[in-house]
Amino acid sequence: MALSNITDDVIPYHADGEFTQFFSAADIKAIIDSAFKHKTYQTTYYNSLRNYINSLSTIEEISEITYGIAIPEEYKSDVLKVLE
Repeated sequence: MALSNITDDVIPYHADGEFTQFFSAADIKAIIDSAFKHKTYQTTYYNSLRNYINSLSTIEEISEITYGIAIPEEYKSDVLKVLE
């Protein structure tokens, strides 16, 4: 495909160190949408987790926290409740 044939429906892209490839606009949009959803969920989860951790009062309670745990409902933001 010559550069003069590139349209808005075909986008050249390369990952670091890889050859440039053509992707459809739909594929690029799907990747962007997925990345946005992932980032939104992780940021929202982190903020709720931080609020939960800040409510704890002993080192034992805090040391049991791991990323990915279920957060008690009262510490979940409304957005996190919708995203889960």
